[in-house]
Order: sequence, then structure tokens, then C-alpha cells
Amino acid sequence: MDFMMAILDYLLYGIVATLKQLVWVLGAPMVLALMMQGVTHLVRTRSARLMGAKPFYYFTAPGTVLHELSHALFCVLFGHRITAMKLFQAGDDGTLGYVEHSWNPKSRYQKIGNFFIGTGPIWIGSLAIYLSAHLLLSGPVFAPLQQIQLHDAAFSGGSASLATFGLVGSALWDILRHMLSWEHVTRWQSYLFLYLVFAVGSHVTLSPPDLKGAWKGMVALLVVLLLFNWATLWIGDFALEFSLVLARYATVLTASMLLALVLVSLLALLLLPVKRSR
Repeated sequence: MDFMMAILDYLLYGIVATLKQLVWVLGAPMVLALMMQGVTHLVRTRSARLMGAKPFYYFTAPGTVLHELSHALFCVLFGHRITAMKLFQAGDDGTLGYVEHSWNPKSRYQKIGNFFIGTGPIWIGSLAIYLSAHLLLSGPVFAPLQQIQLHDAAFSGGSASLATFGLVGSALWDILRHMLSWEHVTRWQSYLFLYLVFAVGSHVTLSPPDLKGAWKGMVALLVVLLLFNWATLWIGDFALEFSLVLARYATVLTASMLLALVLVSLLALLLLPVKRSR
């Protein structure tokens, strides 16, 4: 009986460790991605009504191109074969671009790749916004957010979570004040940055096929990680420690997504009065 209980405890510990690793590395970005999904949909629909569908498509074409290139990049990285690709088209059916790919169902690596291929626009879009801020805006724009640890103990309890949200809100306010300072308002680079946030942020959204493929890849990733933990946890928690290292690097991604979400949300508020029909 003691032996069976020890095995069950070990298996349960592996499950908990796996969930912790996923939450620490992907938790915050995926929550922000879901929030961005809703906000982006509102911005796209209201902008299309205000500008007209075709003008909106062409105005935000760089975001569409980056969206499709993101899918294509992860196809290449995970060994998928790209069978057809269109980086931009202003189709009457609302299809702005596509990447079709084939893969080997027997390859676990390529199965996991479906997750990153499907969610590619989230990671590459956020990285593009980060690089744009770094190149076009003066000063360390993301410094207030990068100093916050958005993992592990930050959400270990109610009071810790509230304190973390307070720090994040304060950091975002500092960033917005910095962006609205006279130094930035009078620079053309600031307006180019806002345009890029609009163009890219309008397309940091996932279509139903993207979500379907990402879900399949997520299941494969979860299974592989769980099996790896069960096979190695008796040696030590080095997989867990490696996840914490990845989570620290993911802070830059999280900061970029937070800033993009705030800016796109402000744009969504401005577009709320737009009527449903022109």
C-alpha cells in the first residue's frame, strides 16, 4: 500500500510540475492573447466600418503580412512543408492571407509545432511591437514592466496577486506618461510607432483554423512535457528550474503584449461610438 501511494504521489507531483511549467512560461502571454483576441476583433470591425473594409485592409496591410509570415516562420522551424502561401489579399470574403502547410502526423516534434504555428502571430507581433518601441521611442520604454516578476510567487496568493496587479498598473501608467510627454508628442517617430501598433495589433488575432491547430499542438506539448517530468523528476527539478529561467526571459514578451493590449484597448474605446452600419 505504501508503495502504491508513493507511485501515486510521484505521478501527481509530475502533473503539478507540468502545469506549473506551462503556467509560468505561457500562462501570462496566453491570458493576454485571449484578451487581445476580443479587443482586436472590436478594433477591426469598427475600423472597417469607419474607413470602409478595403481601405482598412490596405491601411493595415503590414500587420497582415507579419501575421502570415509568423505562421510561415514557425512552419519552417518545426519542419512543416508550406504548400501554399498568400501574404496579403483584400478578398471580399474577409480572407486577408493564408499559409497552408502539411506535416508528418507521426512526428511528435511537428505535432508540437502546430501550437507555435497557430499562435505565431501573438509571439512575433508582440516582438515587433517591442522592437518598434526600442527603435522609435526614446528611453527605456519597457523598463518599469521588465522589473516586475510576473511568475511564481507573484500570484501565490490573494494579497500577492493584488500587489502584482498594482505594480503592473503603476508601471503601465508610467509608460503611458512617458509616451505622452512633450518629448514624444513632438517626434514623428512616436506617430510611426502608434501606426505600427495599430497595424500589427489589429492582426494579433487567431482565426478558427489557427486555434484548432494550436490546440492540437498544445495537447502534444502537454503530453511530451508530462512524460519528460515523470521520467526525470526523481533526479531533480531541473525542468522546473529551466522553466523559471524561460519565464524570466518571457517577461519581455509579456511586457510587450501588455503595452500592445493597453494601446489597442485605448483605440477600441475611441472606436466604440462608431455605429454598426455606415
